[in-house]
Amino acid sequence: MPEFLQSIAEQLAIPRIYAVFCLVVFVNGALIGSFLNVCIYRMPLGMSVNRPRRSFCFRCGTPIKWYDNIPVLSWFFLGGRDRACGAKFSPRYALVELLTGLLFLWIFLVFNPYGAERFSLMAFWYMAFAAMLVVGIFTDFDHWIIPTSIPRWGTAAGILAALVAGFIDRPGIVALCGPFPQVREGWGDWFNVTVGVLAGPSSQYARAANVLWWEPAVNSAFGAAFGYTLLKSISVVGKFIFRREAMGLGDADLFMLIGATMGAQNCLLILFAASIVGSTLGGAPIVAGWIGRLLRREVPVDASPLKAGAWDEEAHLRREREETNAALARLHAYLDVPPDESHDEERTRQFAESLQMEFTDLAGVTAPEDGTIAPDILLRLRAVPLKITAKSAKFAVGNPLNTALVAELREITGRNLQFAVATDASIADWCRSHCLPRAEEQVRGDGVRPLWRRYAEAAREVPMPRQLHHLPFIPSIAVGALIILIAHERVVKFLGWLIVPGL
Repeated sequence: MPEFLQSIAEQLAIPRIYAVFCLVVFVNGALIGSFLNVCIYRMPLGMSVNRPRRSFCFRCGTPIKWYDNIPVLSWFFLGGRDRACGAKFSPRYALVELLTGLLFLWIFLVFNPYGAERFSLMAFWYMAFAAMLVVGIFTDFDHWIIPTSIPRWGTAAGILAALVAGFIDRPGIVALCGPFPQVREGWGDWFNVTVGVLAGPSSQYARAANVLWWEPAVNSAFGAAFGYTLLKSISVVGKFIFRREAMGLGDADLFMLIGATMGAQNCLLILFAASIVGSTLGGAPIVAGWIGRLLRREVPVDASPLKAGAWDEEAHLRREREETNAALARLHAYLDVPPDESHDEERTRQFAESLQMEFTDLAGVTAPEDGTIAPDILLRLRAVPLKITAKSAKFAVGNPLNTALVAELREITGRNLQFAVATDASIADWCRSHCLPRAEEQVRGDGVRPLWRRYAEAAREVPMPRQLHHLPFIPSIAVGALIILIAHERVVKFLGWLIVPGL
C-alpha cells in the first residue's frame, strides 16, 4: 500500500478527524445530489447539464441564486416555492440531495470504517457509481429510460478505476471479480477454477496480494461483458417466449456498468436481489387489491349494466349518451383553461432562450396527416406536432420541462423527442381550430356499435381485479446493486446459510 494511504488511515484513527471526514463526505454528497437533480431533469430532454450553468425556474426561467440553491435546506427555507414567481418545486429535489448524501456517507463508513488499518480510495469510485444509479432510478421513474451516456461512459470509467486500483489500491477492489488470477495460476480442478473466476480476488482461492496490476482492469472488462450478455440473453429469451419486449435495452446497459464495477458473480446476486425488490414493490399492491375485494362481500349490481346476467339495452344507450356528452364537455374544458399570464409572448421568448430552445409561432402550422397522436390527446396535452418522422418527433409545448408531459409523449410516439416553445394562447388557438372538430367527430362516431363491443364494454364494468401497470425495473436493479455493494459479505453469508444450513 502507498505510504500516503497509510498516513490517511492513521489520521482517521483520531475520532474528531474521522467525524469531520464523515461530515465532509455527507455535505459533498448532498452537493453532488443537487447536480444529479440537474441531470435527472435535463438529460432525458436532450439538454446540456452545464448550459446554462445555473439552475433556473421551470416556470419563469429565472436563474436561481446561490443562497436559494443550498442542498436540502433551501427547499424548506423557501417552502418548496420559487422566490421569483412562486412556482411550486417538488420535494423530490431535497429527497435526491439527502439520499445522495446518505449514500455517500454509508459507502464511506463501509469501505473506510473507524479504526481501519488502511484507507480505500476505491470508495470514491463506488460513490460515483452510486450517483449514476440515483440518476438511473429517477429518470426511469419519469421517462421509463436511462440516458445511454450514463452506463456507457460509466463502464469506461469503471474499467479505468480498476486499472488505477491495480497500481495503488489492490486491497480495495473487494467488489471486483473475474477470471484473473485464477486462469493465470490454473489452481485446482475445473470446479474450483470456475468458482474462483466468479468469486474473484476477495475469495478464499485468491487474495488481493496475488493480483497483478493489469488483472483488475481485465476483470472489470470481463464483468461488463458478462453483465450485458446476461440481461441481453434474458431479453432475447423473454421476447421469444412472450412475443413482446421482456427487457429494455437500458437494463442491459445498466448491467454493463454494474458488471464493470462489481464483477460477474455480483451481477448474478444483483439480478436475484432486483427480482425480489421488483416482485415486492409490484406484487404488494396487487395482493392488497385482491384482499380488499375479497373482504368486500357485496357487489353493487345496480352499478353495472349487467343485471342478473341480462343486457339492459335502454340503460346502456342512456349511459352511452351521458358518456358522450361528458367526453365532449371534457374536450371543451381542455381549452377553457385561461392562458398563463406569466407566459406571454415576451416572457415565453425569454423562457425559450434560457432553455436554449426555439420559440415558434404556430400560425400556418397544419395538423399532421399520419395520425400519430389522436386529436383528443393533443387537446389534453396541449402539444402541437411540428414535424414527425420515422425516428423522431418535434412538438411545440408551453413548458418542455414538464416531465409527465414528456414521458407521455415519448410513450405515445415511441420516437426521440425534440421541443420548441410556444405561448399558451397560441397553443390553445391551434388546438381549437385543428383538434377540436376532429376530436368531436371521433367522440360522436356513427352511433352504431357492434354487439360484441357492447358486451365487452359491459364486461369491463364488472368489479374485477385489474392488473396494475408494470413497474420500471431499473430502480429495482439500482437498489439491488446498492444492497450488494454495501452489504456484500452479509448477503453472501446469508445465502450460504440459506442454501447450506449450518455452514
